[in-house]
Amino acid sequence: MRGTELTPAEKASALAEAKARGLPPGWNVTLDKRKRRKWIAPNGRSCDSIPKALTMSVEMGMLPPDTFIPHPPPKRKRGRPPGKAKRGRPPKQPILDLTKTEEELEAERLELARQWKKHKAQGKLKQKPKKKKAKKETTTATEYEEEEEVVPDAAHHPSEEEEESEEEEMEEEDEMEPPTDPETTLQPTWSHLTTVHWDPNSAAGLKVGWFVRVSDDKTGDWHDGRILRYDPCTHKHKIQFTNNARSYEKNLADSDNCVWIHLRIEEGIQIATQLVWAHVKGYAWWPAMVLESDLHPVRDGYKSVEFIGSGEVATLRVGPETLRPFTKGHIDSIIAKNKKKRNTNAIQLALDEEATIQQVRNEAARYYAQQAFAMSSLGHNYMGKKVQLFRSDVNYPYGETVVGRVKQYSPAMGKWLVAYEYSDQARKKYEASWVNLKSKEHKVRILDKAAKGSAPKPPKDLDLLPFLVGFHPPEAEGDGKKSDDPEEGTDEYLAQAMVQRCHGCTEYWKKGDTKIECTLCQSSFHLGCTNPPLSPDAYQKLRKSGEPYVCSRCIPCKGCYQHDVAFGCHLHAPPPTLSIDEDDHEEKLHLCSMCTKAYGKGQFCPNCAHAWDDEHFQHVQRQIRWQQAHKPKKRGRKRKNPDDLSSNAGGLDWQNYTAPAVVQNEDPLPPGAKVNPHWYHAETAQWGYTEVDMLTCDSCKLWVHAGCAELDEEEYEETSDGKHPIYSTEFLCKMCCKQRCLELIQGMQHEDNMLLFAEPVSEKVAPNYLDVIKRPMDLQTMLVQARKQNYKNYAWVREMFELMVLNALTFNRPHSPFWKEAKRFYEACLDNVFKSIGTAAPPGKYEDRIHANFVKAEKAKKLEEDRVQEDKSTEKKDLVAGAKVSTVTLPSLREKPVGVQSCVPSREVKIKTTDAYFTSWMDTCYTCGSSGASDTMLFCVDCGEAFHSFCANAPIHSMEKSSAAGWRCPNCKVCEITGVSPEDEQKMLFCEMCDRGFSLDKLDPPLSFAPPGIWVCGQCVDCKKCGNTLEPNGPKTTYWSRDPHLCYRCGGCDGLVDRKARKCGVCSTLWRDGDTDLAQCEQCNVKVKARCDPKAQEFLNRQNSKDDVLDTKNRSSSKYFCPTCCKKQGGKKKDTGKVTRGHLYDHVTKVVQQGVLLPGEEMSENELHEKLMEQIDWKTRNLWRDEYRRVVLEGVRFLGLAREQFGDARYLMDRFWEECDDLPPWMGQRATRFIHIAKKLKLETFGFSARRIEQCVMISKLAASWLKVACRVMGLKTKRNVKGFDRVLKLLKPPHECGAAELTFDSIRCERNRNIINKDEWLEKFESQLNPIVQTEVMNEAPSDNSSSSKGRSSGDGKEYKLASAVCGWNGIVGSNDNYQWYDPRSCVLCHMCGDDDAGHLEQLPPASDDPTDTVVPKLGRLLPMGDGDWVHASCALWSSETWESPSGGVVNAMEKAKSRGAQLKCFGCGRQGATVGCVKGNCNFNYHFPCAHACGAVFTSSKEIYCKTHKDSTKDLVPNPSIELMKTLVIAPEKSKVDASELTDSDICLRVGALTVHSLGTVEQDADGFHSVDYITPPGYLATRIFWSTAHPKTRTIYVLAIEKSPNSKPIFSITPGDNPASSITASTSEEAYRMLMKLVDKANGSHFSNGDPFSRLPTKRGSRKGTFGLNGPQFFGYGTIQIRKALESTSGIEAVVAPINPKSPQYLFCYSQPTVESIMELQRKRAAVAAEQKLENSSGCARTEGITAVARSGGSGRITRALVRNVDSANAAADALGGRKQDSEKAKADRSRMALKYRQMKSIPIEQRLVAKRSHIHGWGLFTKKEIAKNSMIVEYTGEIIRQGVADRREKQYEISGEGSCYMFRLDMQRIVDATKIGCMARFMNHCCSPNAYAKVITVDTDLGVDKKIMVFALQDIKAGEEITYDYKFPVEDGSLKCSCGAPNCIGRLN
Repeated sequence: MRGTELTPAEKASALAEAKARGLPPGWNVTLDKRKRRKWIAPNGRSCDSIPKALTMSVEMGMLPPDTFIPHPPPKRKRGRPPGKAKRGRPPKQPILDLTKTEEELEAERLELARQWKKHKAQGKLKQKPKKKKAKKETTTATEYEEEEEVVPDAAHHPSEEEEESEEEEMEEEDEMEPPTDPETTLQPTWSHLTTVHWDPNSAAGLKVGWFVRVSDDKTGDWHDGRILRYDPCTHKHKIQFTNNARSYEKNLADSDNCVWIHLRIEEGIQIATQLVWAHVKGYAWWPAMVLESDLHPVRDGYKSVEFIGSGEVATLRVGPETLRPFTKGHIDSIIAKNKKKRNTNAIQLALDEEATIQQVRNEAARYYAQQAFAMSSLGHNYMGKKVQLFRSDVNYPYGETVVGRVKQYSPAMGKWLVAYEYSDQARKKYEASWVNLKSKEHKVRILDKAAKGSAPKPPKDLDLLPFLVGFHPPEAEGDGKKSDDPEEGTDEYLAQAMVQRCHGCTEYWKKGDTKIECTLCQSSFHLGCTNPPLSPDAYQKLRKSGEPYVCSRCIPCKGCYQHDVAFGCHLHAPPPTLSIDEDDHEEKLHLCSMCTKAYGKGQFCPNCAHAWDDEHFQHVQRQIRWQQAHKPKKRGRKRKNPDDLSSNAGGLDWQNYTAPAVVQNEDPLPPGAKVNPHWYHAETAQWGYTEVDMLTCDSCKLWVHAGCAELDEEEYEETSDGKHPIYSTEFLCKMCCKQRCLELIQGMQHEDNMLLFAEPVSEKVAPNYLDVIKRPMDLQTMLVQARKQNYKNYAWVREMFELMVLNALTFNRPHSPFWKEAKRFYEACLDNVFKSIGTAAPPGKYEDRIHANFVKAEKAKKLEEDRVQEDKSTEKKDLVAGAKVSTVTLPSLREKPVGVQSCVPSREVKIKTTDAYFTSWMDTCYTCGSSGASDTMLFCVDCGEAFHSFCANAPIHSMEKSSAAGWRCPNCKVCEITGVSPEDEQKMLFCEMCDRGFSLDKLDPPLSFAPPGIWVCGQCVDCKKCGNTLEPNGPKTTYWSRDPHLCYRCGGCDGLVDRKARKCGVCSTLWRDGDTDLAQCEQCNVKVKARCDPKAQEFLNRQNSKDDVLDTKNRSSSKYFCPTCCKKQGGKKKDTGKVTRGHLYDHVTKVVQQGVLLPGEEMSENELHEKLMEQIDWKTRNLWRDEYRRVVLEGVRFLGLAREQFGDARYLMDRFWEECDDLPPWMGQRATRFIHIAKKLKLETFGFSARRIEQCVMISKLAASWLKVACRVMGLKTKRNVKGFDRVLKLLKPPHECGAAELTFDSIRCERNRNIINKDEWLEKFESQLNPIVQTEVMNEAPSDNSSSSKGRSSGDGKEYKLASAVCGWNGIVGSNDNYQWYDPRSCVLCHMCGDDDAGHLEQLPPASDDPTDTVVPKLGRLLPMGDGDWVHASCALWSSETWESPSGGVVNAMEKAKSRGAQLKCFGCGRQGATVGCVKGNCNFNYHFPCAHACGAVFTSSKEIYCKTHKDSTKDLVPNPSIELMKTLVIAPEKSKVDASELTDSDICLRVGALTVHSLGTVEQDADGFHSVDYITPPGYLATRIFWSTAHPKTRTIYVLAIEKSPNSKPIFSITPGDNPASSITASTSEEAYRMLMKLVDKANGSHFSNGDPFSRLPTKRGSRKGTFGLNGPQFFGYGTIQIRKALESTSGIEAVVAPINPKSPQYLFCYSQPTVESIMELQRKRAAVAAEQKLENSSGCARTEGITAVARSGGSGRITRALVRNVDSANAAADALGGRKQDSEKAKADRSRMALKYRQMKSIPIEQRLVAKRSHIHGWGLFTKKEIAKNSMIVEYTGEIIRQGVADRREKQYEISGEGSCYMFRLDMQRIVDATKIGCMARFMNHCCSPNAYAKVITVDTDLGVDKKIMVFALQDIKAGEEITYDYKFPVEDGSLKCSCGAPNCIGRLN
């Protein structure tokens, strides 16, 4: 790495270069800390460039004063965003010298350029003209003329240094530019601004109008003036001086003596900020101005004031006795107390000053409004103009051309706000609206265009009103009365308009207008005039929320912190790269119009959201350089080298100049700003926030401010030079850094296989973790910090990662499992995470310590290996401890369990053992787990599961009895035609009415895809047209239809079947392929049914007759011709009488009069007659459908012609309304309606095909009017150009007065319908069928005659179908024996009533009783299962105050909360606990059970609220019966169990899933391998029951007992015992075999209830195969193959045996959900080895204590237990005393003692030999093991022994050590007593230490027979499985020395202390 000294060669080269450039001898050169050259003068001063060194040499006299010093061109910062401005000379800009004309300025510029070229050509510009240092730094163009002209030397050629100097000076001239005149910055054509930024309440805006005093640096005088305006572009204020401007600004002042000054840069400024009454003790109150100055700052709490009229200045303390507000000269009570006379002249001057201030501010507001109006007119000429446009949204459907005036423009919406004038056509004035005037739809035309060449008119006052901000009404003059009609152009006119008009559309407020007011500027708007407009709903929502409304012009821009007066600031979606504080939910991105464009170009800082403009920045920088070159040097300091006093002596560093660092008039931060907005200005002195100090994000490629990235100048330079250790590799913005940090953390989470670093280490996991680790860290904490953006760069993530790994390595014992995992995690993250996405993160400060830990661990490992090699007894010790085990490798979990799983979600219900015994005899819904509402249950004929019809979405109300009896659940669905399920489930359809399945390719007619809409099987169709008479044999299973009231033959399959090819030639019904009664026409090949044509029947009879011999004469009769062909062959026959409408009218009259058809109760005979004739007329019109349709199609054709000629049909209608006065208006209205209907129905695209004749006639009527209108406008003849002219004439009927048009009746069209009969045959042939058909089709009633329905679907095949009933107890089997009566023991946790209480439906409600004493107890509904074996009634749950039903329905939430609250409240009705139904009235404390609330007179509302009897009048929204059974799935939302584990064990809970109830999971066999396979676990002792179909009684359900037992030869036996026939039990060696034997018996008993191949039977078909179906196999029938039971079995105790078989050849079970750990499996092997070792080490006595010191020595005994136990209890008692310092309630303490005493007695009731056993332990010698499962917090054993005192205990401990006892077992009982179990005690003394214990000791107080006594009890720290060793944490103190620990726990640290 390069040092801070130059090499000799480099130093010599640098000095030679300096000497060549004129530097005198004596200078030295070296490098600074930034590795840049540093020039050192002989006197010790230094600088960083040769030009500065030359300047210093001139100052020190080493060079002559006239030495020319060249300056290098300004360097471009490497971090600045690329600008688009071209290099070279700047464009022409107006300079500040306003006294000169543009021609004079241009002439000076040309002369300057000429002189430059002249000197350059002469080659003599070695020296620049002299510059005066003190007073004038640079020369002007005229100074070049004063220089003596140098005669050029012809032989002289400029050197390279001279040329370089010339180029530098040329670039220096290019880098300067005259400042922009602030007077022109807001003019649209002069400035880079595209909007007007103005905020009168900002710090800069508040200065406008106030008095100002400026000092003159030359003369030292003060100049008074007034601030007139503020320029948001140059950030200057316009000051009008009272007398003259400062001496050096006189040439810049205009005719009004005004000068623009940058107040934030100037020094010597005094500004008035407030008018006050000031009081000096002893004087009267005097009006004064509060002055703020940078030269004379005052102390806090004081103000500097200048008394008006006197010129005196004073500093006064701020207080009510010295300063009072001067508001229009108001004198308050404090001022009035002073009796001294006040100066009236001074008061008048103050009033005039106040009026002047307001007037100036109003003029400024008007000026900014004018500029905003001009900015709004850029790019268009609509603003303020009167326009005419077409609006289609008014006067629907015609639209209207309206006139209005344009008021505003919104670039965010791309629309203009138009205020409309009065509409003569609509006779009203439309509200203003936002319209896109550039859209062709509106046909905009400007009505008041200005003449060409004329100047644009200035905007009027009303045009300025929407842009007027900060304008305040002036005070009335004279008598104080304001004019009612002020003149336009005055402030009074604007003030009146602001009050009386909308600030958007400038229209007067009308009564009833909705007004919304901005809370900041008090501007009022219509809802539609706001920008953007507010809808009424949004306005009401805003009012309800209480949020203030702020208009868009008062919202600050996030990109520049300014207010956009022209267009407002609008809400935008934040870019994904923008950093937004997640905690600030109210932070929104509002942008002005300029910043919106910048964001669109990506010109914004993603860290601070500020928009930047590099072109504008360079423009301002060039102006600053010019300004500094032409003005005297200002006081202040430069940003760089503040200690270098000579830096300004020579030239000026153009590159680094900015404003002074100290800003005198520092303004407060605006709301939402994190830094001062002035820091972003180009003239700022703050480093890091301008365009020159920016860096590019390497991810999103956006430019970021160095200050926003929290970089200092040194880091910025290092980054730019490529020397920064992090940012030079990769620099990221905040959002990209956050994303990268999250990616790194997610990558580390992926590598954390053991979740070792997933979350903070708790005290429970590692009690002493925080004692060892002082700075914990984990991935969860890192993730939170990354999301909060607390990481400056992702090198911090690398450092935290190293800290996290170091903590794990430090805390865990080297080479332990956790230590190895930490090392693996460290190496994996470095290779897979940081090398790929974290390359820029260097190693952190913890890396060396991590590697040191690795080295130390390797050394310790080597030492341990050397020690083990020397210890020859290691193998023997392992044998004794059972620690020598084989390596176990667990396979990965299965992706999915074996076998097909249920496609229906099931409800796993936990039931208490007692409840399971009884409820296993009850049918339960498979989906919801409830047994109630059993009358709605359906039972699957295959798997036997029960489902509520609403849970299975089965259409039970449309299902016939046969369908319900043969129903199949979704798991067992098969095709009812074939009996098998297709491989592709999409190839099977389900009937909407019976829920049966059918294969697509087996249907008649077949289908290739599932049709949309309704699909019904043929056996469920009830045809209303033919009455199911067209199928002589009845419906077949293969038939189907799309209409439940229309069979296939009558058109039920239309749209999916080729109706034309299958239609009968006479009746138009369809025929099937198997029909035999069809005769085919010889001529047209049309098939005709025999019953439709007598000739067809005769033809078929002849064809079927065997004796029919055809001769030559009758040969023609052997052929059949349909009626149509016969008519064509024989010509027209004589008409015997056509049926006309008159004939039909007579027949209908006869039918009604003779009573053939009864009208009904609500219809008269005349009404019936009219209804019949109406139907006949529509049927008659249907015969002419083709003509009506032709008229509509003609109308569609003319729509196309109108579009070609007029562009749109609506324009044709405009011509019609203007020109065609002879046509009636109704014709035009119908034509307009047709245009809209054609567009809505897309007739031109899809054509016209109306299914109903009514719709067809209606549209054709509109089309006829359209055709007439179109022909008239186009000049066409209707008769000649319109097809179907006759029908058009008939449709052109004028409407009635009521609006309806009556068309002429159509004649019956016999040639279109061959079925029109003769009038004489009408009643004779169809009288019998007239009544039911007409009654159904016309009156919409069921036929009175049931003859047709008897042939339909309801009759079926005449069989009686037996429906299975739900199982509900065994009372039907055992009879009436009271000793064995079944009952439902389940009780509701709220009302405590047992059993289901079905509520029924609404129509089943009992009649209301008038007797008030007759109390009706409501039904409670079905019981719903909760967790932990609890139940709750549906009504109790739904009406509880705490519960609520999910929006999607079906899930009842917060039931545990209701249960908890109900246990504390008593019912006001019955006095029992469980009252959760409370009155919602405020301050009412009535709570009931649900039935008690109903009985006590409470009322219920539809919103699930109740009111007690006292408050029932508070609501009217009542429900008649709150206990209606809801026909939908209801499930209690699962919540965390609150039951104490010590009170509820796994043996107390049974699992139920549908019909299966598992009473016992059995015990995993430990001594044999035959009770599991690769796929299933079959533990002996497994006991379950299942409700299934009976083998003894058909269609009957019964219970089966399923058991797995162990045979004498250690093999499993599977048995199935039926509940209705226990004697016929089934046993088998496998569950599959037992299941097959059962199904044979079931099929035999129920065989007659299947179709058995009959296609016309309604019974279900037999299943072809049970393979591949859920529930239809042995393992799932027994239950252990289902998901729920498999999960329970995989988590049972002793499950390690199924993966560690005794015989290596035995299969190893593959787990699906959870598998045991390797440690637990190895522990099982250790136990087995310990048992074997125990047999070797057992002595003859069998007593462990008699083995002596030899056995103890062999087992590695230690005598350190005594002090561990004693001291542990001491610390525990001390902690208990500390925690128990507070007084406890005596009753609570007594209750605790009682509870402990109860547990103590329960434990003592079981002998210790049945609970515990002492065996050899792999941890240490003997250990204590449990024989049964122990729940958490349960008592395990009492630590008993001899009770001694402290002194005796000390002596005995020494004796035990001397005598070689090996171990002593002492436990402290209290401060005086100790229990010694060394000689006298129980098995509790054999508890071993473990770093991860499962038990803990506690001293309790219990009530015994001898009184209150203390006991040392051992409690379970967690659930302990049978056979598991009980361990305890000895918690050895550190000072006792180090003892080795061999517990083998995952968190074992290798030592006991």
